[in-house]
Amino acid sequence: MTLLDDDLLAYLSRWAKKKKLQIFIRAHLSHVLALALAVCVLIREIPDIRDIVFSSNKMHLWHWFILLLTLGTVIAAGWEFFGNKLATSPQEIRFVLGIRSLLTQLEKFKRDIEKLSYDEIRTRLDDFFAFFLKVTSNTLCGKKDVAGGLMLYQEKEGGLALHKYTPGAMYQPGLVIPLRDNIEKENKGPAAKSFESGLLAYMPQKRKEIGMVIEAVQGEKYKLVEIFKGWYKSQSAAEENFCAVLSIPITIYAEERKKINYGVLNYSTVKGDPFVPRDYIMAECFASILAQAIYTARAKLKQPNVIDHLLPPAPQPIVNPKKGPVQRTHSNHPQPKRRKKRRGKS
Repeated sequence: MTLLDDDLLAYLSRWAKKKKLQIFIRAHLSHVLALALAVCVLIREIPDIRDIVFSSNKMHLWHWFILLLTLGTVIAAGWEFFGNKLATSPQEIRFVLGIRSLLTQLEKFKRDIEKLSYDEIRTRLDDFFAFFLKVTSNTLCGKKDVAGGLMLYQEKEGGLALHKYTPGAMYQPGLVIPLRDNIEKENKGPAAKSFESGLLAYMPQKRKEIGMVIEAVQGEKYKLVEIFKGWYKSQSAAEENFCAVLSIPITIYAEERKKINYGVLNYSTVKGDPFVPRDYIMAECFASILAQAIYTARAKLKQPNVIDHLLPPAPQPIVNPKKGPVQRTHSNHPQPKRRKKRRGKS
């Protein structure tokens, strides 16, 4: 095993331990502190409680209140760990509302598509992309600011072409990530890895240029499929002003056992390593809805070349399209106009 491989494995080991601690703190720290405090109070007050309970003097209402409040704290903390609690986090609520609004828009799009012309379908689909990125970026990562970007596979350009991104995200205008040319492994990042594998790719710290390709197992558990080192640098340092990148393939089973990959969703944050398995699951659900919208439009438009700048001219199977780098995000620049010339092809 090479030194580089050893470094990658060491980094992965440290990251896995840190991520487990991060998830535990986010989920259970307040419960642990409440339980520990209640137990410590009980231990400290045991002599007084014994005197109150077993003394001949009558217990006052205040004594009963303190005793019941302390016991109730212990029971409540235990209930948080083992009980059938109904509490829901704000992120879960945003996710449910986001899914509902996206499905509503998708239903309207599929219902109206038969009555729309080619140009109207292009406009409606473009509006759906913008709405989709706004909703999903506001759902992931709890209270962290997330920038979203959509890259679609373009057969003529032979790569992933930037199509849409949220205000506040920074991308190189006209960005096309090549997938056909012989690109060095060091220049391939999460977007290319996600598209090639058809799996989720995550880079916790961009400055380290180390990322992971992961796959869902069960529940909120994901397994490591591949660890990679590489990054496709931007032309401007201002376009590198972010830390963590999560890339999700936009895939759909168009036919039995045949999965089609239309492109990649990218989400980035200024904060390092904020994404957790819950975010992976949500992002994959969102990507499935987006794939349904693209598939519906392609099924209606028998001539896909009419919308080359919106949709892939031909579906790209997930079997190793060869090579490809990654995306950039985060800035305060406004989104470029749709008709702006892109690298290689308008």
